[in-house]
Amino acid sequence: MKSWSCIENCGACCHLDLNDRDNLSGVLSDKDIALINSMKSKDGWCKYLDRSSRKCMIYESRPHFCRVNEFSSSFKKYLRNGDKSSRAIIFSSNHELITDSQEEYSLSYPNDGWVEAEPNDILKTVNQTLEKVLKETSETITCCGITNQRETTVVWSAETGEPIYPAIVWQDRRTHELCKSLKENGYEEMVRAKTGLVIDPYFLLQK
Repeated sequence: MKSWSCIENCGACCHLDLNDRDNLSGVLSDKDIALINSMKSKDGWCKYLDRSSRKCMIYESRPHFCRVNEFSSSFKKYLRNGDKSSRAIIFSSNHELITDSQEEYSLSYPNDGWVEAEPNDILKTVNQTLEKVLKETSETITCCGITNQRETTVVWSAETGEPIYPAIVWQDRRTHELCKSLKENGYEEMVRAKTGLVIDPYFLLQK
């Protein structure tokens, strides 16, 4: 499993409402659940999360389930490398897995800290996985859900529909110096107030 690189001042893992995470029922012990409930505020967020800085106030002594690398190992049977692949999954109406498919595409690293992918390769693997799962089931598809790589960015021509540059993948850090400059010039609170996000190369910033 890949190592994780957390986003500074993110806090996304600090939402502890187990009602939204029923997939953890077979992973957490009763002791873990009791501890999580004791750490949870009324709005579902950890009471040890500093809301203004989005930093953990007990980071060095945080419980094991807050340590992303360690806790993610509990999900090995469910996780696959999604950083460079497309997946399609069909579930039954009872939420049981019927079939799934995964196809990888290549990433490139043209400069230090840059991570790119060919958009047409991504589209090709999406089509391949969809075709495969649809051939392997006779079930009628009643609804469809779509997720993506979130901050991976593609720019394409409005005239041709073709990409004009490789996809900039979410791990890309090329805007590190720009983000650093924005922070040093006092834009951090303005960006947070307008977007709810921290200034980090992970997120798409528009001039």
